[in-house]
Amino acid sequence: MKHKKQHILVLPINYPSDANPIAGTFFKEQVKAIASAGYKVGVLSFNALPLKKWSQCHSKIENSKGIIIDQTCFPSLPKLISVNHKIRTYFVKKKIKRYINKNGHPDLIHVHVHSSAEAAIWAKQRFGIPYVITEHYSHFANNQLNSYQLKYAKRAFQYANERLCVSQSLGNTLTELFQLSFKCIPNILDPRFKLDNKLISSTPYLLSVGSLSKVKNHQLLLKAFSRISQERPELNLIIAGEGPLKKDLISLSHELGISKRVKFIGNKTKSELTKLMSGAIRFCLPSNYETFGVVLIESMACGTPVIATNVGGIPEIVDSSELGILCNDDVESYSMAILNSLSTSYDNSKISYTTINNYGKESFLKKIEAVYSNLIVKTEP
Repeated sequence: MKHKKQHILVLPINYPSDANPIAGTFFKEQVKAIASAGYKVGVLSFNALPLKKWSQCHSKIENSKGIIIDQTCFPSLPKLISVNHKIRTYFVKKKIKRYINKNGHPDLIHVHVHSSAEAAIWAKQRFGIPYVITEHYSHFANNQLNSYQLKYAKRAFQYANERLCVSQSLGNTLTELFQLSFKCIPNILDPRFKLDNKLISSTPYLLSVGSLSKVKNHQLLLKAFSRISQERPELNLIIAGEGPLKKDLISLSHELGISKRVKFIGNKTKSELTKLMSGAIRFCLPSNYETFGVVLIESMACGTPVIATNVGGIPEIVDSSELGILCNDDVESYSMAILNSLSTSYDNSKISYTTINNYGKESFLKKIEAVYSNLIVKTEP
């Protein structure tokens, strides 16, 4: 069903750019899906970059296959959360005014992450445009937000016409914090991840993808891999991603005596990841917490069974033993989970089919269109 007269303006916390092509890729996939359903779609992105990337800060407006994208990259000031928030709000307000002058009033604004919402509150009050917010942020569950952040998060949720979250686990946390209800609409699966040919590498490997940061808990994976390495001498471990703990993790692999069997390969494009995920015998996610875990559904769509910690929104994705194994976040549990998984036979085609059916474009559009239609009908004169 086409919706040519319905106009959605998306305000994401970040979006893929020349300076950071992997930022907010799942926002881009949602935008593409919405546009494919016949909506008129615009994106106003204000991407924060580290000060060291000052030279890559820029602004540009483009029309990409009918999607209007107004994008600015700006240098984020370290530890000055309130200042960065006010800068973002000021410039996104200006972007909204310019966008409306050129493209007309949107029927609805879709905000991704609470820190992008202040400009949407202003647009609602100034122009009468309703907004829906989708929350993705894991720090609510980890109690890592200060009083200022909690204050503007509460405003973002209270003023929203509809509140969404990417997992029921996150929704429960938000409801407990703010005494507000949230609907769960999971992230969308990039259609490039699918079961074309499940070709296992001649040198079998476990794969993990994610930022090399504390919350992703790669230390656990390295220690678990070290424990099983003698029992499975044919097995290697590939870790894709960049982050502040890279040097520490490389050092740990040397300390554990597994450095020759562990490869740190940095950030990879989505096309490269599809090949890596398809070739892996298992995908590992040892995180301390995940609101959702996009890399899980990407690997599962390629038919690869997963080994993941039983935290946050992960058990909502790995909800059957036919998809993989969940375990506790300790070395003994994770190492045993790896061995148990390797001794288990899986139906790769079924894993892929189940994942695409649950998280593919059709499933996402069915859920998000119901939200959009309800809000637009309610606010029509």
